[in-house]
Amino acid sequence: METAKELVEAARAAGAHAVKLQKRENRSLYTREMFSKPYENENSYGATYGEHREALEFGRSEYQELKAFAAKLGVTFFATAFDIASADFLAEFDMPAYKIASADLINTPLLRHVASSGKPMVLSTGGAAVGGVRRRWETVADATAQVALLQCTAGYPGEWG
Repeated sequence: METAKELVEAARAAGAHAVKLQKRENRSLYTREMFSKPYENENSYGATYGEHREALEFGRSEYQELKAFAAKLGVTFFATAFDIASADFLAEFDMPAYKIASADLINTPLLRHVASSGKPMVLSTGGAAVGGVRRRWETVADATAQVALLQCTAGYPGEWG
């Protein structure tokens, strides 16, 4: 939590007007096999990949605290919803907007669910072709008129030059 607060402060000091987290319901996103897979990494927060992912997730109290902290600094606080359960969780905090990860650009149920909130959406385009981006925009445009398309890098590290 302290690291998260330091990052919000650093973002504000750098001139950012908003900060964004990511919210996942890990048990619904990963197979039982993936969730239970040993995770041997120097930066691991658990013996399995699932334990690692769960250790990284903030719950209600952390979201309340970070949202209040960001507001105190005059920074807008929102998040990426990776699944419907996470979108519903975030709705409890009256998010001003939602971001959809590029990997979920083809997740029509999630797109429609988040769009039904009527809140602005930021759709990451990742490696999608223009036609796919257009279809996804059309999927949400009837529910929310405020849709931003974010051209993003789908492969990391990005090339510099």
